[in-house]
Amino acid sequence: FDETDIATQKLNKLYADLRDADPDNLLSISMQQNAYRIDFKKAFPDSFKDTSTLVIAYNFTPFVDPSAIVVAKRIQEEKWYSDVICNDMTAIRKRSESLAFIGKPYINSIITIKTKPTFAHQPHYQEFVDKSIEVLDLSKYEKVYSRSFFVAAHFLGFEVKVEKPEITWLAEFSDPGVFDVQGNKRYSWFRDLAVRDRYVRLVYAKFPAFKKYRLEENDNIYFWSEILPFCFADNIMFTCENQRQVMLNNLEINELRSIVENKSIVKSQPTLPEFFYSFKEVEHNIKDEYINIAYFGSFYINRNFNDVFEAINRLPSDKKQKIKLHIYTNQIDDVTQAANEYDVLDNIEVSNYLDYLDFLNVLDKFDCLFLMDTNTAGTFEVNPYLPSKLSDYLGAKAEIWAHCEKGSSLSNHEKIAHKSYIDTPLSIDNVMNNLFSSERV
Repeated sequence: FDETDIATQKLNKLYADLRDADPDNLLSISMQQNAYRIDFKKAFPDSFKDTSTLVIAYNFTPFVDPSAIVVAKRIQEEKWYSDVICNDMTAIRKRSESLAFIGKPYINSIITIKTKPTFAHQPHYQEFVDKSIEVLDLSKYEKVYSRSFFVAAHFLGFEVKVEKPEITWLAEFSDPGVFDVQGNKRYSWFRDLAVRDRYVRLVYAKFPAFKKYRLEENDNIYFWSEILPFCFADNIMFTCENQRQVMLNNLEINELRSIVENKSIVKSQPTLPEFFYSFKEVEHNIKDEYINIAYFGSFYINRNFNDVFEAINRLPSDKKQKIKLHIYTNQIDDVTQAANEYDVLDNIEVSNYLDYLDFLNVLDKFDCLFLMDTNTAGTFEVNPYLPSKLSDYLGAKAEIWAHCEKGSSLSNHEKIAHKSYIDTPLSIDNVMNNLFSSERV
């Protein structure tokens, strides 16, 4: 922002005053409206003198994507004074400028590399890796953090570790990388096998015993995006214990299992501080005379939403007319059609997705927040997924209703008020009855 801008001058005075009053409390500034415009380096110059963490987030805010938001939340939670290096995702992701507020009190600079975005096409992500290494000054960093699911982050993390072996590398996995949600192996091959061959040589140099696995015959990029962090990162972070179990049990290199287990931690996705939930005030059409349930995400009627609609339709008429299920999704026509087929159209309010900070603000307006497990029965030995929405729901005051797969991390979560089960549709009726408790209605 132009320093001559009157609003900016007022903000400069605001954070100067706050700095004098409470120099250690970054959040006191963050709670101010329009705080995303504040230059925190000017507010707290001493705090950024030791920017010793490099955060690698191929996809980062203000691009709208769960993976981008999680990294920003991780910076906010861990209070990492950091530089962030990311890719320009304009070609495949929209922007929401307010997302840049998350983690901003701790971000010294954001380095954006302009390459063609890709999930796992080697020439494109390799260009990102190569350009990043060219522009980074690694001498000032003591720690590097990378997070998938975009594989480029871990490949760059690996190159940083090779370039500066004494740096501490923390690699986080959002989900299993090699397998998709149906349990099928993901596959994308190296167009430049010289890159893969270098990986092989470096792994064999550190672990000669791995030669028996003939890694030189494996050209799957997803395989290498797991193996390199597992071999070279100082610490590995998993989202839930089930994810760790599945990823380690499916490792093709048996000796790596104990190595990774010993240097791994389990840490769920971060929940933002309370003030983020009130940062923006959102208009809504939520009426108090109803029991208001909210769902945010993709809508597929054949993925257990039919059970929810049928349960609503089974309610006695006096109770049915008091239920409102608010669905925020891009599949508005699908919701309307399904609600009509199941005779619950009057019980459904459907809207487009909200901006992330709008989404956080509206959560407390509901009685109950609904989320659904990934159905993995017959695919994995345990469910390795934990829905990302849970971390956002946990920061709200509304109760949480989880439609779970038995034995999943979601089903075992202690802070969920209501649980129903994918293989027991009638368990939804029990939740409905609880929602109509005398304390509530």
